[in-house]
Amino acid sequence: MRSLSYNEKILLIILIVSTLITVYITIYLSSTTTDNNNIFVINTTTENSHEGLHEGYKYTLPDNVTFQAWNNLAKEIYDSPTYDSYILICEKSIIPYAASALSFIIENLSKPIILTEPNNLKNVYKLAKKTKIPEVSIYSNGKLLRGVRSIIDHRNNIISQYYPPLTLSNCLKSPSETMSLKFINPKISVGIINIHPGITSKDFKNTDNMKGLILDCANSDFPKSKSFINVISSTIKKGTIIVVTNYNKIYPTIIKIGIILGYDMTINTAYNKLCFLLSNISEKKFISQIMNHNLRGEITI
Repeated sequence: MRSLSYNEKILLIILIVSTLITVYITIYLSSTTTDNNNIFVINTTTENSHEGLHEGYKYTLPDNVTFQAWNNLAKEIYDSPTYDSYILICEKSIIPYAASALSFIIENLSKPIILTEPNNLKNVYKLAKKTKIPEVSIYSNGKLLRGVRSIIDHRNNIISQYYPPLTLSNCLKSPSETMSLKFINPKISVGIINIHPGITSKDFKNTDNMKGLILDCANSDFPKSKSFINVISSTIKKGTIIVVTNYNKIYPTIIKIGIILGYDMTINTAYNKLCFLLSNISEKKFISQIMNHNLRGEITI
């Protein structure tokens, strides 16, 4: 058998390397842009927007939406593991809240779950066939927004104020663990109080039985008066966990008395996260620590 010449050996090496590179690129592209042909559409509205598309499921939300509704929807997704991605059709008014709640309930999510309004379904369906972003996201203005970062602004648009639209480079990493559920107890009592000029202890009169409170400072700085600080301190000593959000300034006294900083978490997310932690963790000192840590990309520290 004739031995290969030097030039022939070089050519063979080049062909082998080129083949390996081609195989690598093919595998990489298939891992990021492979079509997801098996899509589960869950419609919670009265509109038949999924008509003519692939698999669909109708789920009627109760008039008074509670965490039990999101627990049930999470269970539907969990019990349908053969699908490549999931589309959840909701009315706009509940989309940011629902996306945030589902983000915490579903742990180790490795597939896309996209929430959208009925009129966007055809566009979302095309997008769901392509994306591999393993998060609960919201379709808005042609982009995917992180569910735990999204709000409805004063123009009635769903936006992500502190985090850019999701891409494969800034989304959460696909987990190595299998998907699991940790439900939120619908009976958990957490309240939201809007801080406003002139707020007094009377605004806290119905909070004695609350497990947690979210103080929203979007419309006013946190009060520095001694009487107000004493009310907050007393509430915390009784066992209520208090988180403050949307603040422009924070004072050392606030941290000293045990208030948890919400940083740039949205109100919906701070509320859902606190309810989630109270439902699944018994030690309050751990809840205080975890509120300040990222679970689903909900916070920038």
